[in-house]
Amino acid sequence: MSRSYRKNSIVGNTGSSEKYDKVHAHRKSRKQIKDHIAATHGDLDSLQEILMPIEDEISDNWTMAKDGKTYYDIDDTENDPDWLKDFKKKLMRK
Repeated sequence: MSRSYRKNSIVGNTGSSEKYDKVHAHRKSRKQIKDHIAATHGDLDSLQEILMPIEDEISDNWTMAKDGKTYYDIDDTENDPDWLKDFKKKLMRK
């Protein structure tokens, strides 16, 4: 992996991942679905009447760790200072 590089130069604005936020949201979603199924006691007719939770109601994208993404133009380095050229090279590492 020492020679692997990114294929595109789109990077998250903060250094952390949203993995744990997504794990928590999916766990909460599965819990609510299990509760809905348990509330109907296996009756299919009453299960169809219950509305399943929507992802936007369970988790909020605004509270997750990452704060958007940014595109860096790697090919356009003519007018860039040296520190920015080095940053763009470091940015493309995995």
